[in-house]
Amino acid sequence: MSSRLQAVIASKEFSYKLEPSFLKISSIPQIPKVERLLVLCCRVENFYPQDIDLEWYRNDGEKVHLVTHFGPFSDQSRLYNVWSKIELIMAIEDERAMYTCRVYHSSFQAPGYKDVFYHINTQGTPPDVMFINHEPQCPKVNEECTLHLHIKDFCPEEVLVTWTKDGDKVVSGVFNTPPSLNVNGLYSMFSFLKLNPTKNYQGCTFKCQVVHSAQKEPEERLFIFPKLCLTDSC
Repeated sequence: MSSRLQAVIASKEFSYKLEPSFLKISSIPQIPKVERLLVLCCRVENFYPQDIDLEWYRNDGEKVHLVTHFGPFSDQSRLYNVWSKIELIMAIEDERAMYTCRVYHSSFQAPGYKDVFYHINTQGTPPDVMFINHEPQCPKVNEECTLHLHIKDFCPEEVLVTWTKDGDKVVSGVFNTPPSLNVNGLYSMFSFLKLNPTKNYQGCTFKCQVVHSAQKEPEERLFIFPKLCLTDSC
């Protein structure tokens, strides 16, 4: 490779800037506890060039000085990642406090930084409960039909899901997926109820109740069973 070509490539690389594609603060444990250690970690990933600076602040504007940085280090795509960590012992007055990780990078527009926020929440996050759907869309008599409910973005991961039919608890045919951890640090899951409907199912009311420790009261979703098809042409 000629020296001129090398200079052109170097010039392009020097002027190339890419904003981080991922900025997030995670905590250990996920649900902070008073008088226990809380570790906050800010992850900044997939940025270029590597020069970056991270600062931590409390909601009162006080700068956090005991900070540990890991990186920046590059991956196979020649982009950079960095982690920044602080540790604190949760005090009662820290409940509902907010911590900010301020990220300085040349790819950001004025004022040249972005703030990533973490709100201390000792109660957890209640689930976002969707509406009950069913498959197939046109249920048939004596052919399997599945009711399913999406329960998303909750923490901690423990959740209780109960199905009833016209007020009677349903146990057979119920399947819940294990809660899966999302990139936002919260959990999501699905609940399924498999049925073999008879003619008497038409107009029956199915209810799914979701109970979680961060809720003020349980969430309920209702589903009224539709008209059943007797033939393929209905």
